[in-house]
Amino acid sequence: MELSNKEWEIEENRLERINGVIKNQLNDSENSRKKVFNQGMQIGRDFWDNDITVPENSFDLKAIVDITQNLQAVKKEQQKVEITSNAIRKLKLLQDNLYFGRIDFQECGIDEKESIYIGGGTLIDKLDILIYDWRSPVCGMFYEHEMGEADYECPEGQIEGEITLKRQYSISDGKIKYMFNTDLKIDDDILQKSLSNNCDENMRTIIKSIQKEQNRVIRNKNEDVLIVQGPAGSGKTSIALHRAAYVLYKYRERGLKSDNIVIFSPNEIFNDYISEVLPELGENKISQTTFMEYAMDSLRRNLSIEDGYEQMEQILSGKGSQSYKLRRESIMFKGNLEYQRIIRRYIKYLEENTMNFKDIWFKEWLIITGEELNDLYYNTYGKWPIKHRYKEMIKDIECRIDQKNIKKLRLEQIEKELDEDNQYCYEGNDLIKDVFNREMVTFRNYIKSLLSINEVQVYKKLVGDKVLFNKMASGIELPGNIIDILRSTFKNLNNNRVIFEDITPLLYIKHSLGNIRNMTHIKYVIIDEAQDYSPFQYKLFKQLFPKAGFTILGDINQSINPYVNTLDYNIIANIFNNKSSNIIELHKSYRSTKEISEFTKRIINNEKIINVSRVGEKPRLIEVSDYEDRIKKIKVDIESMVKSGLESIAIICRTASTASKVYRDFKGIEGIDINLIKKEDEKFKSGINIAPSYLSKGLEFDGVIIFDGDKHVYSNEEERLLFYTICTRALHRLSIYYKENPTKFIDAIDDELFI
Repeated sequence: MELSNKEWEIEENRLERINGVIKNQLNDSENSRKKVFNQGMQIGRDFWDNDITVPENSFDLKAIVDITQNLQAVKKEQQKVEITSNAIRKLKLLQDNLYFGRIDFQECGIDEKESIYIGGGTLIDKLDILIYDWRSPVCGMFYEHEMGEADYECPEGQIEGEITLKRQYSISDGKIKYMFNTDLKIDDDILQKSLSNNCDENMRTIIKSIQKEQNRVIRNKNEDVLIVQGPAGSGKTSIALHRAAYVLYKYRERGLKSDNIVIFSPNEIFNDYISEVLPELGENKISQTTFMEYAMDSLRRNLSIEDGYEQMEQILSGKGSQSYKLRRESIMFKGNLEYQRIIRRYIKYLEENTMNFKDIWFKEWLIITGEELNDLYYNTYGKWPIKHRYKEMIKDIECRIDQKNIKKLRLEQIEKELDEDNQYCYEGNDLIKDVFNREMVTFRNYIKSLLSINEVQVYKKLVGDKVLFNKMASGIELPGNIIDILRSTFKNLNNNRVIFEDITPLLYIKHSLGNIRNMTHIKYVIIDEAQDYSPFQYKLFKQLFPKAGFTILGDINQSINPYVNTLDYNIIANIFNNKSSNIIELHKSYRSTKEISEFTKRIINNEKIINVSRVGEKPRLIEVSDYEDRIKKIKVDIESMVKSGLESIAIICRTASTASKVYRDFKGIEGIDINLIKKEDEKFKSGINIAPSYLSKGLEFDGVIIFDGDKHVYSNEEERLLFYTICTRALHRLSIYYKENPTKFIDAIDDELFI
């Protein structure tokens, strides 16, 4: 129903007031920041003008107190500046996006109804809340309820009442562009306008169009481990980031900060793509990393470490070869929980059975016997990780050197030896002390080498000793080519090379030995693209973040690596069996047009996927005669997409080697500015991109061109999900090129669904 002129006038007057309030608060905050900054500068000047210097006498207590107090005063002013700057930043964000929704709510037992305006942050004028933060409990009703009876939960308990009005707005440049009342869910018009836009270089917030099923994930507070399964385009990553913003809002009073949250993303390009969402929501950026980045930071510097993309390239390029079969079995075996059990048994074996210490001497003095070392290792420090046992044992040895008065005895010996050797002329005790100190450095290095352990040597011992490995694997079913797998692993480690599937065992061993600390400061972990992690990796995550809650999001239909075995999220829930968990399924896809969604969901024969009815062009299958014809027709296709207004276009090739060749061939074509997405890239660029299949994961483009959708290219049934994944990158246009016959994955698709 169209709103009356009177209603428009009321809303515009209110908006004018809000614009004035924000302007005044910004002005006050700017003045406050200047004042606090100048106060801090003056304290600093006074501090130095008073000729206060660091005392030479460390017992000059008054000078130390003066310095400490002045430093604390400066720090306090700096904190005030930071707080004020943060308030200014949030006001400016709110000024750019004032509010987008309103509900009128009448609480049971209360005569007056309240008009609740919903925006990206809170705006208060004196005691009047002009805008509510979308994350506040009362705003949950906007996403969750239709007109009529409604309720929400707040610290005071369950509040029940009735929603008598639900209104949506589009506001820009401080003016209302349009508004309308809606009786049902968040209106499709808002959602359609959002979905019909071209994609940006960075992901944007979705607070204006959060849907009910998404809202329930974002605000979930009942489970420690929340696992979300959703189809391509269901907004999983957006949900994850908005959930991070929600928990920061909800638990801020408990001290939760952005550096207490970490998100594991598929690659650095994706990290860049999502990097602006939380700042747009008024929060500081959280820690963003990839599993590979974490591994590189944690493992030894002298190792050559293969990343997941090199592993994928070998899988995609080596089909049918003997090395391919070996690699396939290696990936499957080393990622499963049986292999983790073998490693865990081995660590326990190291802790309990294998040490046989020898007596330790310094010159002619017995420092500690082997029996005493055994007692320290197995009894005194027996409950600690191996590294910490060694650390304490080294301290004990150094204490014994002091207790036995060895320094005094050895200094006397050295002096006597120098006196007897006439070639040394020395004054005082300097040379004597120098000789002793060098001897002690050598001795300490010897002790540290004796009482040290590293994950590579430990792992090598396991895979290099068949008898030991079989003992650790007792009762566990092993691959038929386990000897070849072990031999290959040992050879790689011997050459300081670590293939991707060995990263998790090495990190697990290193952590179990005590060489990686638990990250107890992390309270929330977000894992995106959940299906691309092995069960063993989830065991590792559980160990690394023992105090954290987890939000794990993925789509089993987008498992681009067919040999990673997390195709059942119940496995993940069972791994975190010491925490409460819940698996939530999303069914709606918002990314692609109806035509593209109808086409892609039949690649995997999944009728559960519900697409939003945004009409567009049908996917196109385009036959070519040869490579040159393929390039020529794709050029025409790109020009057509650009002409129709598409800004972000991707040519997706199966492998990196093909992508590199296509890039070189397109690079010389006049009028086409093209970019090659590489695994080492850190920034997502809009425009025309060429990417290998596995690097397009998680990204979206206005138009997608599948370069090699040929029958002989995508022929392996295990790559069906990979093909589905690359097709679902498209928002508005999808073209699939092939020679002679297209991939069998579209054989069962009705001809009416493509052209």
